[in-house]
Amino acid sequence: MKRFVVLGIFLVLVGAVSAEAEIRAGLIGAFALTPDGDYGNGPTFGASLGVGLTKNLEVELSVLRSQFPASGTATGLTKGQVATLPIELRLLYRFTIEGSHYVPYVAAGAGYSPTSFSVDSGGVGGWNKVNFDLTETVKGGPCASAAAGVEITISHTFVLALEARYDLVRSSGAWQMTDRESGVAVSGSLSSLKLDALLLGVGLKFSF
Repeated sequence: MKRFVVLGIFLVLVGAVSAEAEIRAGLIGAFALTPDGDYGNGPTFGASLGVGLTKNLEVELSVLRSQFPASGTATGLTKGQVATLPIELRLLYRFTIEGSHYVPYVAAGAGYSPTSFSVDSGGVGGWNKVNFDLTETVKGGPCASAAAGVEITISHTFVLALEARYDLVRSSGAWQMTDRESGVAVSGSLSSLKLDALLLGVGLKFSF
């Protein structure tokens, strides 16, 4: 539901700007570096759609998917794979330089991130051998980002973008372990999961 709210806000903003405003669609690939020692690094890919409000200011809907390993801790997630999908509404400001093909910019945004988690098969198999079933889930949560980058003009319609972006993602979850023989189950919650990542990426934007 929250992702539809973000999309609705974006559509309202699009409708409010002039029909002559520049629209940019983009694709991005990046590498996610996680600052929390409980997680590893992994690939990121996504897309964006931006609408120019002024010559320098743009509103952008950004969707990125990052996947990285969880090392497994006693108080956090079991060993496995985490995937986040920040859906954010961003404001991007360009520092235009007359006659230059290089345009530095900064951006900030906020939104909602659906999140998924899959337990490592080896870990599940270990519990299965002693007649226990382990399940672990995570929920989506709020997210926010700050970024800086530079756009390099390739042609009138194509721009190459290099960006460093920090995504702050919060989540929560739950776990349950069930004894197959007795049917007795124990469960608990996982609160305040910090799934932050520093994204170093390159993108291609098309103007129309």
